[in-house]
Amino acid sequence: MNPEWPEHMPVRFSRINARLLRGGQPSEQAIVTLADRGVNTVINLRREGRANRRREARWVRSAGMIPIFFPFYGVFGASTGFLDRLLEALVHPAHGTVFVHCLGGRDRTSLAVALYRVVHEGWDPTEAWQTEALAYGHKVDRRYRMISRTYARFLDLPSDWSPREIQENMAGQRA
Repeated sequence: MNPEWPEHMPVRFSRINARLLRGGQPSEQAIVTLADRGVNTVINLRREGRANRRREARWVRSAGMIPIFFPFYGVFGASTGFLDRLLEALVHPAHGTVFVHCLGGRDRTSLAVALYRVVHEGWDPTEAWQTEALAYGHKVDRRYRMISRTYARFLDLPSDWSPREIQENMAGQRA
């Protein structure tokens, strides 16, 4: 957690750059803080919980921000067209400063931010995956394998690109 931000901010909360922040599911208090700190738009990637989405939309509007929903389940991945629209929403000038989140800020959010780094900031795909997915707790496992497959497919990475190998190399470097 960044000491410049209060402790009530969402799990895995982080500022990516001047216009993009990321994290897990925000509380009402966190949404108010985001608005007070200049965030204009909240992009929610959660598909589960229609009542939760409605409640969050009320909180976001009440705080004077724009709520946007790009709901998907990480276990199923996402289509290229869906991700194109999401990436456009992350940088659309009318959206100003954006906070993007899913439930835990680890899987769907990591996919969105890693793609953002490659597409809009020119990062190397492996470096983006290490920095924005693995470092935030995404695990390459059976349940969430579609997250990394979606990433590789969207970026048209070679068939030998291995998120599991990257994860194992990172673990070896820490040991």
